[in-house]
Amino acid sequence: MPKPDDDALAESAAETGSVWYSCSCHCGATSFKISHEPLESASIEKAAPVAACNCSICLKNGYLLLYVFRTDIEYVCGWEDLRNYRFASKSRDHKFCGVCGTSIGIDFMGSNKKGDIIARIIQGIDITRLNLYPADGRNYQPEYN
Repeated sequence: MPKPDDDALAESAAETGSVWYSCSCHCGATSFKISHEPLESASIEKAAPVAACNCSICLKNGYLLLYVFRTDIEYVCGWEDLRNYRFASKSRDHKFCGVCGTSIGIDFMGSNKKGDIIARIIQGIDITRLNLYPADGRNYQPEYN
């Protein structure tokens, strides 16, 4: 995916009220920015929702997920070097850094529009101030347990 120019990114974020967040793995080999509605707010109910899924992989890895459209991602480095893990229906690539192993997100294969980003890799946010909601992945597809 080509990197969008900075002026277009800023204009897009300003029009939607979005904020640009920097994201990276633990070692820094993978780095990117996402444009998303604000994740923190003085009133947690006004912050964008973040899913706390209860499927097996989310529980084991402590995933907190937010949906991001591909057009709202600015790649800085390392995206092409990520490793994939698939399980159960094998319809989603769970992306992780091939150097340090940090989980980056979930790619909905076949959908060129969205995926999940792991909220824990977003720099500078306070996880305790996120607007978490329960996502029942355990019962969504039994093979995910």
